[in-house]
Amino acid sequence: MREHNLNRLALIDARFGRATAVEGAEEAFDEAFLRVREAVLRPVMEDVAGELRKLGHAPRIAVEDLDHEGDPMRSCIVLHLGKRGRGEASGYVAFGVVRDGPAPEVLAWLMAPPTPFDLLRYAHPDRIDEGHVEQLLVDAIEQLFARSAG
Repeated sequence: MREHNLNRLALIDARFGRATAVEGAEEAFDEAFLRVREAVLRPVMEDVAGELRKLGHAPRIAVEDLDHEGDPMRSCIVLHLGKRGRGEASGYVAFGVVRDGPAPEVLAWLMAPPTPFDLLRYAHPDRIDEGHVEQLLVDAIEQLFARSAG
């Protein structure tokens, strides 16, 4: 087997293969997400929303419960684009805790009505940093704007 694939399998195992249920782990994960949501995600979203407003759009940031492909997700933070001429129909980018595997993760996704597209999963909220979130938001916004350009 190639060396890079051996390394990748080891990383996959380290991230996903050793997750076990620990009492209080979900609560600690949720608390970490809420902390990162307010300290990292919201400020970056506010910066991006401010720039969109300068360009004549009407973005809105909300903390709300969302449904993602049939799974309820609580305490999500959402940047509704509010693209000029399309409003809420222009879609959104969201971050929330997903529990569809052995351990919770933070899921970043975009909603290009009517279809959600998963962008990235974070094994722990503490792995979310401002620079990466900013780039992810700009890339997602480009996708949403391009889809509605026609």
